[in-house]
Amino acid sequence: MSVELPRTTSEEFVAEVWSEVLGIERIGVHDEFFAIGGHSVLAARVAARFRAALDLEVPLSLLFVNTTVEQVAAALEELLAAEAG
Repeated sequence: MSVELPRTTSEEFVAEVWSEVLGIERIGVHDEFFAIGGHSVLAARVAARFRAALDLEVPLSLLFVNTTVEQVAAALEELLAAEAG
């Protein structure tokens, strides 16, 4: 089965953070965080990295509701758009 690689800058950003935190080289847009080795402590690390990189409050719940790279990237874009007003 082939991995569908990130298609947007947002998806690339999420995949890169997950790759660093999970220690997995290739992460596809349909990979689910918890299915590929994520757990609550690692989710907290991911959220902290998102906050630091984006200077944006990213709730931990975002990663439990949106579980794929594609979904998380879209949710982050929505948060950024709301922040911009």
